[in-house]
Amino acid sequence: PALAQRLADVIRGLPGRGAAVLVTDSDPRRVAALADVVYTIERGEIVAADRRAE
Repeated sequence: PALAQRLADVIRGLPGRGAAVLVTDSDPRRVAALADVVYTIERGEIVAADRRAE
């Protein structure tokens, strides 16, 4: 858990430094906590795109 939290903190800071970040995970809730936009891909096709409310 401590390493996962540290990694999440690093990922959250990257866009502010001009970096785009791609995160893949089987748990969409975990990704949503990190992302501005979440794409759901099923069988190689994007089936949903959701922006986080600001």
